[in-house]
Amino acid sequence: CDQDDIWLNNKISSMAEILENNNQIKALICKEKRIDEQGKVAQKPVKETGKISQISFDKEVRTCLGAGHLLALKRELFNDYVEDVKNAGLTFDVPFCLIAAAQGALYQIDSNLVKRRIHSNNTSGISKNKYGVLSDKNRYIEGRKCRLAYFQYIIKNLESSISKEDKKKLKVAIEILQYSVYGLEHKKLLPLLRELLCRNQFINKKVSLANLYMCYK
Repeated sequence: CDQDDIWLNNKISSMAEILENNNQIKALICKEKRIDEQGKVAQKPVKETGKISQISFDKEVRTCLGAGHLLALKRELFNDYVEDVKNAGLTFDVPFCLIAAAQGALYQIDSNLVKRRIHSNNTSGISKNKYGVLSDKNRYIEGRKCRLAYFQYIIKNLESSISKEDKKKLKVAIEILQYSVYGLEHKKLLPLLRELLCRNQFINKKVSLANLYMCYK
């Protein structure tokens, strides 16, 4: 873990046990509790059920739940795709979660096994307070470009694992997101409105709203 994270003592053992005892799970993500720079809880308390549930492919594409500090992989999945991901020049966490989700093998445990410290140097995520990417437009745009790269990776490398319909919708989403990046870079509202109003299961509407905020920042 990095400076943002505090792993609970049972994080590794709990996630390893689930992976070992469930053949259908190739990638597992836990949940996090957000804390501030002083270590105080920075969110409303939410009851943890400990339930293990499958994350669908379209949900993972839309939300990218599987951040690295929450993720555990089976060795077989890592070995099968590590060179592809490395050659694509991508960070490991999101592509491996997308690969697992495309295979129906991405799951989440409803337990907060990580404390995530929120501060001005966080490396990922969209913050709704004074910290994080919403305070830095250039960093925000780079994040949108990374998201595009993930979509393009799916089309290129996971074609056999996704349906023709999903592939078609992903190609539309890529075109829309490319246009949105142009809108952010040139302060053009129309591309961002197009993304917000489109009906595409792979477009994250919360991000679309954040785009509008960042456009004229």
